[in-house]
Amino acid sequence: MKRLLKVLCCSALLLCGCRQQEEPEPVEEEKISIVSNDIYADPKNPSNAYAKVFNRLAEDIRANDMDQLSEDVAVCFVYDFFTLKNKEDSTDIGGLAYLPQNRVEEFTSFAQQHFYRNYDSIVTEQGEDALPEVVNVIVDSKTAKEVSYLDETYDGYEYEMSVEYADTSISSDELKTKLTMTCLVYNGKAMVIAVS
Repeated sequence: MKRLLKVLCCSALLLCGCRQQEEPEPVEEEKISIVSNDIYADPKNPSNAYAKVFNRLAEDIRANDMDQLSEDVAVCFVYDFFTLKNKEDSTDIGGLAYLPQNRVEEFTSFAQQHFYRNYDSIVTEQGEDALPEVVNVIVDSKTAKEVSYLDETYDGYEYEMSVEYADTSISSDELKTKLTMTCLVYNGKAMVIAVS
């Protein structure tokens, strides 16, 4: 009898040890609410990482901190422009809120021809989950400089930046991971005027 109990106990332990453990359900991150401001339009469907940086814009504006505002505008532009995952289609161009108004139309045309044109082929060939999503933007260097724009000179900054993306089936060499950006500061507003 004791031997039978030992065999049953050992069998029970083996069965319990071999049973596949259930994976915990993924915890959905609570969405961060956007803090609106009077200068930059609220982003559509931002990730929490983007929302945090955008919300700092309101603080920068209240503090009249043009140095930090310029950096946050540069970072927000990268999140908004290079993330396709939250866009509705290839005409939903990100980053336009951070440009001078007279450059929006020209930039929209450029973006549709050179970057957003890939939207439909990615969705068709690899699925919506493959659309790139920026998860982190690192400012590698920041240089204060005078910036020329439309025959005028303004205070501004040049940034060297690194961009990190969520896992995607798109090859990493097809994603923009390093870039240089120029922002100008004028009349309480920072604007992106060049990206390469």
